[in-house]
Amino acid sequence: MPVGGFPFQGVGKGRKTGETYLDKRWKVWTFGPRWLGGPILWRRLVVETQNTKPTQAAEVIRLLGAQVTFYKKLRELAQRQRLLISRGKSEALLEIFSERQRLVNGLSEINQSMAPLRADWDAIKEQMTGKQRSDAESLVQQVAESLQEILALDEEDSKALNDRRDQVGKSIATLRTKG
Repeated sequence: MPVGGFPFQGVGKGRKTGETYLDKRWKVWTFGPRWLGGPILWRRLVVETQNTKPTQAAEVIRLLGAQVTFYKKLRELAQRQRLLISRGKSEALLEIFSERQRLVNGLSEINQSMAPLRADWDAIKEQMTGKQRSDAESLVQQVAESLQEILALDEEDSKALNDRRDQVGKSIATLRTKG
């Protein structure tokens, strides 16, 4: 049964069962099976408790999928951040930083959940099917690519902010010498 006993109307169009969705409060949801003619969103926690406990391999893939979702959202925010920096929108930039921090906190929780699985990685890898191994490798690759892109964007943004700070400092120094 979906959270609250009813499906979220209209959100599931074109989505597949098992696909993840990240809401505006950075909560990860997953699409459950078709019910009343269409897929619905279930809180991931509800899906996990209703079914038998997932295998460790399935858990690794689920957590990697959640990481991919969070990193994609972080990448989007990094791109918005770049635009705001170029336009000098400081207040909006602070909101982006706050949103990014919430995502980083979510990633931290995912990493904590993955810690015991990393310790048993060799055994988990052996229990994976070929498709699961392929899916896991693809997800790890997506995480790595997203992380590299985010780091590159952040480094460029840091340089832009430092340049802007230096320009403001020079302007203030010029005003002091004239004043």
